[in-house]
Amino acid sequence: MSNTTPIHLQFQEGNAQQYMQTLLQQFGGTQTDNSYLLETGPVRIKFTTYSLPDGVEMTISEMETKKKVITDRTPDSDPDYIHINIIKEGKYTQFFKDQSVHVDAESSKGVFIYDGQFPILVEFSPGVNVKWVGFKFKISQLTTLFGDAQKILKGLFDDMESVAYHTALPGELERLLNDLIHYQQLSFNQLPMITSRAIEIFSSLSATLQELKENHTITGLHITDYENLLKIKKRLLNIFSQKITIDGLAEEFGISASKLKRDFKQLFNMSIYKFHTHAKMDEAFRRLKSGNYSVAEVGYDMGYQNLSKFAEMFKKIKGISPKEVLKLSGASLI
Repeated sequence: MSNTTPIHLQFQEGNAQQYMQTLLQQFGGTQTDNSYLLETGPVRIKFTTYSLPDGVEMTISEMETKKKVITDRTPDSDPDYIHINIIKEGKYTQFFKDQSVHVDAESSKGVFIYDGQFPILVEFSPGVNVKWVGFKFKISQLTTLFGDAQKILKGLFDDMESVAYHTALPGELERLLNDLIHYQQLSFNQLPMITSRAIEIFSSLSATLQELKENHTITGLHITDYENLLKIKKRLLNIFSQKITIDGLAEEFGISASKLKRDFKQLFNMSIYKFHTHAKMDEAFRRLKSGNYSVAEVGYDMGYQNLSKFAEMFKKIKGISPKEVLKLSGASLI
């Protein structure tokens, strides 16, 4: 395997033991009852799992790789089994049907919650240290300590159709996550300290989800929503010269305008208009850099009748004027 060939990992979505066994088979390393450690080779991984009340598993994971790693998570068939991933540090790219969504600790997608019923590819880039905390559990088993959380999660996963939620990491959880990572270094009372913080994090996150739901600021994306949004994204990338409207796209794809705006921003972290404008400027940059088009040709092709407006928007987004890009390409076109 060359240095540029990605490492592929196939995981059956499930409990932490399944993940550790896959890692052990792929890389070797060291596995105990509740941890996996790999310190040599192209990938460095530390993975530890803890048992909480009501059958909740918490995992603390850290990975840094010298080459691209792609994990293929095969769906399970249990809508009651929920997976929560909280990005503490770093970033990765999540793929659904060949379309990418960037997930990182600082974005509105720092927390990913889903029922494991549709396939997802996750790509880790070389040189990026990623730390994340995960929770795996069955909603039906949250009956004692996490009884209140069960009510909230039942409301979020109220049918049998696969669904996922993206949301930002609540600010108040940052300190709790820092404590959790720090407690892993303790040589005394490590387990009770970690367990208590984990319970607090899970409970606090559940309360945050309830608040978001009551304020109508979190919406689940079903597999059909993903499919529609990816079709809309593809459509936007093929209509640079045309003016778009939310109502027109909503009608074309059979979605209400309000749902379209909400879901698109949730998945792509920007409005439809902003996405379309940035996509146009990316395409304009590509064409200008090729040296095969004039500024006027590119501006008109991007739907601008006023070339000054085109140049203004281009520089605002790209930080350089269209003429400067053309000059750098070595072309003499104007």
